Formats: sequence, structure tokens, C-alpha cells
Amino acid sequence: MKRVMPFLAVIKEILEKNGARVLELEFDERAVLLENIVYLTKSLELDQIDVVFASEADDKIMQDCCPGKPFSVFRSETCPK
Repeated sequence: MKRVMPFLAVIKEILEKNGARVLELEFDERAVLLENIVYLTKSLELDQIDVVFASEADDKIMQDCCPGKPFSVFRSETCPK
């Protein structure tokens, strides 16, 4: 129930803004990111970008993700010498 109410709030907001016609995005966010991953990696000067579904992430990310509002996690790791 704790996760259902925020989800319903997002759906309600989408419906109020766009009407009943829009309950999903017109494009695949993950596909767009994967198609542009080389550009994103270079332009953001990152070593690596992982694009995963919220269901594959930890509990905190699963709780904070909402439909149409992806969640980003940035981390740095030290390289072994």
C-alpha cells in the first residue's frame, strides 16, 4: 500500500494533465538511452553507463521510481592500481 499511493498520485497527475489518452510514453525510454549510450558516455565524460529497469535495482530506487520519471544513480569507484 505504501508504494501504491505514490503510483496512483502519478497516474492521477498524468490523467489530469493529459486526459485518459496518455497512460504510457510514446517512446521507449530505455531504448533511446541505449541507442545513445556512446554519445552520453563521452559527452558526460563517464567510463560507463548502465541502464537497468527499476525492478533490477535496490529497494530505495524501486520506491523512488515513478512511471515516466526515471531515477538516476551516480557513483564513483576507485580503480585498483
